[in-house]
Amino acid sequence: MFHQTNNFRYTVLYLFHFLMKFKFIRILIYLHWPTFMQKNKSFLIFTIVLFIGFPVIAKECLSMHVIDFPPAAFKNKSGELTGIHVDFIEALEERSGICINKKIMSYSRALKNIKMGEHDAGILNPSSDLDFYVHVQYVAKLITLKTIIIPKKGLSLNSDKSLQGITIGKIRGTPLGHSFDEDKHEILELTSYGHGLSMLKRGRIDALAGNAGGMNVIGKFNLDNYFNVPGKFIIGQRELWLVFSKNSNNLDQIEPIKTAAQALVNEGVVDLIFEKFVGKNWKLLNE
Repeated sequence: MFHQTNNFRYTVLYLFHFLMKFKFIRILIYLHWPTFMQKNKSFLIFTIVLFIGFPVIAKECLSMHVIDFPPAAFKNKSGELTGIHVDFIEALEERSGICINKKIMSYSRALKNIKMGEHDAGILNPSSDLDFYVHVQYVAKLITLKTIIIPKKGLSLNSDKSLQGITIGKIRGTPLGHSFDEDKHEILELTSYGHGLSMLKRGRIDALAGNAGGMNVIGKFNLDNYFNVPGKFIIGQRELWLVFSKNSNNLDQIEPIKTAAQALVNEGVVDLIFEKFVGKNWKLLNE
């Protein structure tokens, strides 16, 4: 409710400021102001706030990306934008009291735009791209996700050697680690976790690689019926961070945003958001 009130206030103030740019409107106000004020003296205080307080009050809303990939961000059956990133930003906005606009985009576009400062912030994984660190400031670590490979029923993975000779479906964007030699394995890149399950059902892949949170999403399709979950192989981990563009025009908002984000982590709000979209058992896969 707070951020909705803020958005309305910012809109009213912006429109008033915009209208005052026109000379004829200023003349009308000048001519009729004495008569108006005699009938509306209490309006004087509000007017002073608009003219004097506008530069302070009407702070520009922050813009944050949400990654167009479920369960990070997607449109539900009603056409509404939802997902882990969406819920987190809404909780962050409520906690910090800072107006935030969401922009849905692909991971590659988010990476490019945040470097250039075309939007202020968003959730990303630490990048091995050294150039990325030059342009982005890490604000708050939200969660750590294990990168795992889960084999089909009847197959168990317990070492790098056990991965040889099998076909692995890799969810797009999943890092397999520097020690993982992709030349020695048959890797198929997949568009989603649902796509991975479909490929395994058809016998196209022997195992599926992704993060523990995303893997648990397909638990609603009875994960144990198709995968040997205890036979999973952990190959690494990824951290999800709230990051801020160093080229943002709103760098003064980093500290209040950081304080609010860390509070959401410490209070378990981030964990609850994850459970909402990936299921309560995701932490078992993350062990």
